[in-house]
Amino acid sequence: MATPPTPDLLSYRRAGEAGLTRHQLDRLIAESDYDRVAPGVFLRAGLTDDTTALWVGSPPRGPRPRCVC
Repeated sequence: MATPPTPDLLSYRRAGEAGLTRHQLDRLIAESDYDRVAPGVFLRAGLTDDTTALWVGSPPRGPRPRCVC
């Protein structure tokens, strides 16, 4: 019986939806199948270059706070 392919972008939260336990995801990370791009977010290794991986892992930028002086 073949196992279904895992998604390219995974998080601990979405691992369950993909049929993985947290332990299985940790094993994939330890085996270098996935690279950490942000806390709790992982991208399939070799899928993108380093610049793109950094961009995926960067937090969205919202409006700058206004200074009231």
